[in-house]
Amino acid sequence: MRDLLIFDFETTSNKPESTRVVQQAAMHNDVVVFNELCNPGLQISDGACEVHGITDEMVRDKPSDTERVTALAQYILERKDEIIIAGHNVTTFDIPIMWRIAGVVDPPKIPVIDTLTCAIR
Repeated sequence: MRDLLIFDFETTSNKPESTRVVQQAAMHNDVVVFNELCNPGLQISDGACEVHGITDEMVRDKPSDTERVTALAQYILERKDEIIIAGHNVTTFDIPIMWRIAGVVDPPKIPVIDTLTCAIR
């Protein structure tokens, strides 16, 4: 049986091909394993800031999103045969962003529960 890993990103924009991460959170088996602000290295769009309330000042002195997202990706890769990833809009947004920022060009196939897909059906 696989464990559930739930994660979510807050980002600089709504464009998955270029956005950067300003906050990441992940729970594995009801334990918070990541919950941190990240410095995206670029300005947070006004629209994104209106959605999540995270400002450029709040992330200025935080670790880079590359460092922190790579740590999450590594955590997932180490458990790829043991987990199911879950989250809202993770299939077309969070997961591709994670692999892009972490530099993973051939990501493994991990089962996913996307609550956006569930809500639409």
